[in-house]
Amino acid sequence: DEGHAKKSVYDPTCDCYVPDTSTPDIAPPDTSSPDPRPEPVSPFVLTGTGKDSSTAKRDLSEPVFVTHRQPDGRNEQREFRFSTPKNWKKQANRSMNLWLILHGRAQDSSTLHEYFNEIPHEAPSLLVYPQSFHINEDNVIDPTGEMVTQWRVMRKPGSESTKDAFRDVVFIDWLTSQLLTHNPQLDPAHVYVSGFSSGGSLAWMLLCYRSKPFQAFAVYSMQLHSVRTTGGCGDAQLPDGNDTRTGYEKLTGQKPDRYGSLGFDRVDGPSHPVTRPVFYAHGTADDNLNFTGDLGCSDRGTCELQKDPQYSMDPEGPLEDRDDISTINWLTKRHRVSSEPSARLVILDGNPQTNHDEVTTRRYDYKYVLDSAAKVVAIHGEPIRWYEMNGAGHSLSALDRTGGDTVSKDYDVSVHTQQFFENEAGMLQKH
Repeated sequence: DEGHAKKSVYDPTCDCYVPDTSTPDIAPPDTSSPDPRPEPVSPFVLTGTGKDSSTAKRDLSEPVFVTHRQPDGRNEQREFRFSTPKNWKKQANRSMNLWLILHGRAQDSSTLHEYFNEIPHEAPSLLVYPQSFHINEDNVIDPTGEMVTQWRVMRKPGSESTKDAFRDVVFIDWLTSQLLTHNPQLDPAHVYVSGFSSGGSLAWMLLCYRSKPFQAFAVYSMQLHSVRTTGGCGDAQLPDGNDTRTGYEKLTGQKPDRYGSLGFDRVDGPSHPVTRPVFYAHGTADDNLNFTGDLGCSDRGTCELQKDPQYSMDPEGPLEDRDDISTINWLTKRHRVSSEPSARLVILDGNPQTNHDEVTTRRYDYKYVLDSAAKVVAIHGEPIRWYEMNGAGHSLSALDRTGGDTVSKDYDVSVHTQQFFENEAGMLQKH
């Protein structure tokens, strides 16, 4: 149509504007109806949280509210917070790590930021803090809010076959995919997860049932217990009953990732590993874990074994009150690495006048398999680190803590976890 105006471009030879012949004619805008409303911005498109100076600690965002539709049709209103690295909007495509941090029981999405704001602004990682629901011990949401916040996980016999024990596994999987989709800075090959206490339980669940999206795991103040080892952890099958499906299969219609169940050969085996590097830390005086036998249900004189919150992995055995050791034994077996540590180091207390805490670290590394000519034919497993906080309770970075606002400088769990992810799980690999 000759009546349509054409674009013009500046021509320096005549110091004037001339028709742009490189493009087709463009019709004028339709003024008969109002302009369409702009597309809404997805809540998953994250903006910078400020404080871009090299010395400033990371800021924490306000809560972000989203609607998650569970595989069986249930809609749930969820929330999360986040902390961006320096110059977040200017970061190159797929240049950033995604690190999800899961809070503990009776905490919220802002609680652990006190510990993880020590991660430098220059560190190429987006930190995301999801929020759990108020739920009861049967993983049912309490609409009154009278119950404490905690993650829906397998916490007692029988829950391994129920859908509700896996809803937060599905939520974290979905949240991860949405963040990766809407933020091109994030690299899907560099996703990490860590959790404290109840969040540590959910980290175990992700490790067992949905490990593929993540490159490494960190579990704080939560030990594995028998209900998970017998609950189809990565094996896609329960040992008893006519219906051997796990709750994950019932909820999603998919089998869980076969974490560690087939072992892993780097040379001759599958290209996608079925184990993941694991960082594991806990306190020896943690009365929430079945370690000391002094307080709570771990005291055999006050409650029965089936009421033990950890459901000992070695009932009536020598490791009945050492689920930390039986957990490490389980991990090394799954990873097919030696049960004897390849190295041991003690992080000494920098202020022994206050107390005499220390952290004993142990590392379990790759196991090389040689043929008759001493040639490496396979490398088993992924590395494991065990950090045993001697004298510490149910907390993170517990050395020399003098109050709720003081984080130990002797041992900073976030820094040690970051180093483990960097050194053992490719966090600093070029993208």
